[in-house]
Formats: sequence, C-alpha cells, structure tokens
Amino acid sequence: ITKANDESSNHEILEIVRGKLTQSAGLWFDNNEHNFRTWSDFEIQFRTRYFSTTMTHTKFDKLKQRIQLPDEPVTSYIDDVINLCREIDSHMSDSI
Repeated sequence: ITKANDESSNHEILEIVRGKLTQSAGLWFDNNEHNFRTWSDFEIQFRTRYFSTTMTHTKFDKLKQRIQLPDEPVTSYIDDVINLCREIDSHMSDSI
C-alpha cells in the first residue's frame, strides 16, 4: 500500500486503511478523513502524527536508560544527555 500512487485508486486504498486502523488511530482517521484527498495526503499526516510520537517515546526511553560508561568522560556523558533532551524537546530547559 505504501507504494500506491495511482490517483484513481486513492479512494479504495483509503477505505482499506480505514478498515485497518483501530482505536485512537481509527478515530483520528474518521475525524480527519476530509483532509485526505490522496494517499500522499494521508501518508504525510499519518507520519507526522504517529511517527514523531513514536520517535519521541523511543528517544525518551533511550534517555532514561542512558548511563555513563566506565571510561566515558563526564563532559561527553553530559553532552550526550543534553543532546538527547534537545532531540526530545528542542525547548527543554538546561536547568534542573
């Protein structure tokens, strides 16, 4: 489905997607269906909504598990933690 680009089949593809999405994703689709004129419209909006959230959770988990390695300088460890924080939230404060 991700390689769909035949304009004539957009409606059919979106109907298949609607049937596959469940729970909050299905509700999101129903509430935003009017914005999906093409497969590309749907794909961009879906990726924006769900992949960014998934990546944020993944990065947050990585941050929670980050420990200083035995031979790692403190400054390198701190720099990496700050970088992870900024990847999660670019407006995150440096203060504790």
